[in-house]
Amino acid sequence: MQGFFFLQSPAFTGNVPGLASPLPGHLVTECTLILTCSPTQYDVRLTIGGVATSATIPIAPTVGTLSAFQLGRWTGYANTSMAVSQYVIYARALNPAELSGLQGYLLSKPVGNPPVGASTVTILGDSVGAGWPPNYQTALNALSNPPRVLNVAAAGTRTTLPEQIPSYYVTDALPRYSKSRAKNILVCQGISINDVAALAPSIGASAAAAQVLAAYFAILDRAKADGFIVLACTLTPVSTGAAYEAARAIINPTVAANYLAHAHFLADIGRVPGANTPADMTNPAVSVDGTHFAPGGYALLDTALIPALQAALA
Repeated sequence: MQGFFFLQSPAFTGNVPGLASPLPGHLVTECTLILTCSPTQYDVRLTIGGVATSATIPIAPTVGTLSAFQLGRWTGYANTSMAVSQYVIYARALNPAELSGLQGYLLSKPVGNPPVGASTVTILGDSVGAGWPPNYQTALNALSNPPRVLNVAAAGTRTTLPEQIPSYYVTDALPRYSKSRAKNILVCQGISINDVAALAPSIGASAAAAQVLAAYFAILDRAKADGFIVLACTLTPVSTGAAYEAARAIINPTVAANYLAHAHFLADIGRVPGANTPADMTNPAVSVDGTHFAPGGYALLDTALIPALQAALA
C-alpha cells in the first residue's frame, strides 16, 4: 500500500508502548507491519528501514472486530504517517517459524517507497485472487527494476453485478495507473467463480459461459483502453459441480483463443498441472475447501503467472 497509513489505539495518546519509533506525526520512509491479536493482547511488529522492532499491547478487542486497535487516522491518538509497502493481519498469534518466514519475506521486498516511475503489478479478481499471496514478488526481484506487487482483488464478488468487480477496478485498480510508471500491469483473475457456480446450474453451461465471458472481456477491454498492460487468466476448478465444470470447459478455451483481442498476455492458471481438475481441488495440499487454494496450490498457480509477468515486464 502506498500513501498515508496511520496506527492508533484508543488506549493511549502517546507513542506505541515499547517503540522508540515511529513518533506521532513522524514520517517513516519504509515500513512493513505484522499485527497479530489474541483474546488478551495485540502483538505489533514493525520493520522500519530494515530494522525490526515490536511491542505487545495488552488490550482485548471487541469480539469480532479490531475496534480497540484501528488502522486509520484518528485525531488525538498516536498516529504516524507512513509509506507502507505491505501489511499483514492475522486473527491469531503466529508461531516462531511462521513469524520468521513472514518477516523474511517482508524484508526481502525491494527497499524504499515505490516511486511513481516504478512498475506495478496489480491483481483484480474474486476471492481466489484476493487470497493469492504475492510470493511471485521474489521471482520478480531479480529484475533490474523490479515492480511492486499490489492486490486489489474483490473477495467473493461477481463480474456480472455492476457494483462489484467493475467498481473495484475503478476505485482500486485504476488509481494505481500512472503514465510515469515504466509498466502498469493488471492481472485480471476476475472470471468470477461465483458467477459460474450460480449461473451454470440455473441457465445452463453455454449461457452461463457466454454471460460471464462478455462481462470478463469488458473488464479486460476497459483496462486495456485505460493503458494497462493486461494479463488475462483462465478459470480455476472447484471440487464439485458438473455444470460449473461444463461452463469452465467452454470459458478456458475461449479465453485462450481470444485473449489477444482483449489483453496482452495470458496467465493460464486454470490449466496448471496439479491444480486443473476437480479431483486436484480435493487435495488439502492444493486447496483448503475445494474452491480456494492452499499455499501449495498458489505456488502451482505461480508457475503460470510468473512467466506471463516476466514477459509483460520484458
